[in-house]
Amino acid sequence: MPPKDKVRVFINGRNGIGGLTGKVPQGQIRVHILTDGRDVLDGSSVGYVETLENDLLELRGKGIDAQIASGGGRMYVTMDRYEDVVKRGWDAQVLGEAPYKFKSALEAVKTLRAQPKANDQYLPPFVIVDDNGKAVGPVLDGDAVVTINFRADRMVMLAKALEYADFNNFDRVPVPKIRYVVMLQYDGELKLPSRYVVSPPEIDRISGEYLVKNGIHTFACRQVLYVFQPFS
Repeated sequence: MPPKDKVRVFINGRNGIGGLTGKVPQGQIRVHILTDGRDVLDGSSVGYVETLENDLLELRGKGIDAQIASGGGRMYVTMDRYEDVVKRGWDAQVLGEAPYKFKSALEAVKTLRAQPKANDQYLPPFVIVDDNGKAVGPVLDGDAVVTINFRADRMVMLAKALEYADFNNFDRVPVPKIRYVVMLQYDGELKLPSRYVVSPPEIDRISGEYLVKNGIHTFACRQVLYVFQPFS
């Protein structure tokens, strides 16, 4: 990999950072984070970001240029089929453009969470800038983009925007020439994305097939979600 290449991680947590460090000893790692607030406690973004910032600080101490480049709430900056939402993510993660700019991600989540009715799921997009006010992590020609988000319902449209030359759901402005890979293929019929780490599982004897073969014409079920809020 040429020295100027960068590896970018669109990530929900800390997974994968360590595995990339040996691949780009002379390059850069830029992490694009999504805050949760639903599957984990709302407000926990501050602790997660602080931990990740400390991990990246350790990498910088080893001579690896690694830092968070952008972020935002998972319901507000990336969501399949919602063009306006995906466009916000594209602008922040790829173009390095967002309504909020900060020197660090920890400063970002603390400041944005201080706003009235703030929620981790809906934090607005932000980018991290250097001392000159320039975004530290726009995606450029020659970059490698690694998506570590296994949720197809979040990532299909963004994956199309990153991979399809004829994508037209929104104006991408410049489209960087990148190398793109994901953990899991999001759509087997579309073969999207074309490069992935783990092959899609072969699934047979699914419940619908089982019910039909056994002559069961009606089946009703529901999902019940219990959110545990610890006592203060």
